[in-house]
Amino acid sequence: WLRGSTRLRQAFGWRGSAGGVRSVWHRVPWSAAARGPAKRLGLTSRSTGLPAAAGELYVSPMNENLIIQSAHETDSAHVAELIHSVAHYFLSTPSGVGAESFMASISQTAIAGYITAKNFNYVLGFMGTKLVGVAALRDNKHIYHLFVHPEFHRRGIANKLWQHLKSEALKHEGAGTFTVNSSIYAAPMYSRFGFVPTSEPQNKNGIQFVPMQLS
Repeated sequence: WLRGSTRLRQAFGWRGSAGGVRSVWHRVPWSAAARGPAKRLGLTSRSTGLPAAAGELYVSPMNENLIIQSAHETDSAHVAELIHSVAHYFLSTPSGVGAESFMASISQTAIAGYITAKNFNYVLGFMGTKLVGVAALRDNKHIYHLFVHPEFHRRGIANKLWQHLKSEALKHEGAGTFTVNSSIYAAPMYSRFGFVPTSEPQNKNGIQFVPMQLS
């Protein structure tokens, strides 16, 4: 069993053998006092019925449906909060020195502008009532945003958001070539989507990225 971490909550995949059902557990920094009540409550994995280990808590089935809907200006604060939780993947240095323009571009005010702009298709992904991913396509060809909450990485959410944007874009005449400036971290994911790098990784204005294209 993996024990609790003092770092931010990080979800990891755990596959049960009962009927092929997959479950997710959070590694969370529980105190000794918190473990006692959990043990008394008998928290278990829904897929196997086994007790949850100390420091681990069942979260949600991995096959829970993702609901995709259009973003509204009133969503901008929540969108900005999610993006800021993963923005460090773009930064050249942990301090973020030199990335002020990038950070301004993901502020609540900036995001409200993207959501209301006519040349943006901005969508949100929910599991239940929780916002787990955001995505935006500019001019039906450039992936401007594609971010997933860190607790929900590696669950196919980014792919579902991208496929939704792509299918909507292809309804418009002339669409078919797509571009993205991917973080170094996300480049393998875009490669799986069929994107290829169009140049070496770039390091500009405090951020690192890989220009990529899908034709």
